[in-house]
This record gives sequence, structure tokens and C-alpha cells, in this order.
Amino acid sequence: MSVYDQAVPPNEKLNMYEIYIARADGVPKTREIYEQAIVSGGLPEKDAIKMCIKYAELEHSLGEIDRARKIYIYASCLTDPHSDLWINWHAFEVQHGNEDTFRDMLRIKRSVNARHSQTRVMLPECMMPKANDDATAVDELGIAEDEIAALQV
Repeated sequence: MSVYDQAVPPNEKLNMYEIYIARADGVPKTREIYEQAIVSGGLPEKDAIKMCIKYAELEHSLGEIDRARKIYIYASCLTDPHSDLWINWHAFEVQHGNEDTFRDMLRIKRSVNARHSQTRVMLPECMMPKANDDATAVDELGIAEDEIAALQV
């Protein structure tokens, strides 16, 4: 499998892993392939999220509710708050969760949302020109020289 991982271009790796999973013998081998696909870092983010959703659905179909929930928690760190993962996780918690697990999901979603909504703030100090570049500052900012002289007095 490591030879295939190196030979397959990144845009085809999702298909490669799906073929591996289809040909896997038994649940332990299937889990191993899902984990390798998700953790290896070889998949683009959107494909890794798709694999996480499929993996969680597999565990759900096997009755492994706690494992599926842990996969959703892991996948939440990989995605933004507007992906399909949150829709699937919400439906999962409505069906199998309780009030505490639902609150945990919402708490994680809020923290992911906060992490993705942070913006870079430009401080006025960063926008001001350096002291030795007064002549170029006047030209770049469009400030008249008499205004600068008035400020210096």
C-alpha cells in the first residue's frame, strides 16, 4: 500500500482508498484502511472529511456508537463549521445522543466556528510609515506637507 500511496496523485487518493476498503477482508482491516486514509495526511481536507463521515457511518452501522462519536469529534478539528460533517453529526446525536453529548457537539462547533471566524486586526502602528521615510510617506498617503508641518508644531 505504501507504494500505491507514493505513486497515486493526490486527486486520485480518495478513489484509491475506496477501492482498498471495497476489497478489504473484515472489519478490522477496513478500520485500519480508514484510519490510514484519515491520519496519513495524504488526502486533501475535503476528502479526509468524506472519509471521516463514511468511517463514522460504518461504525454506526456496526452499532459502535461511541467509536462513531469519537470519529466525529476528531473530524471536527479538520473542517470548518459549514461542512456536511456537522449535518451528519447533528442527525447522529439526535438519534443516539443524550443532552450531554448534544451539548458537547454544540460546544465543539462553537469553538470551531470561533477559530475560523477570527480576523486579522490591523493596528494603527503597523499602518504608519517609518520615521526615516517621511518623504515617501507623504507621497504614498497623499498627505500634504503643510499638514505634516502643522502636526509637528
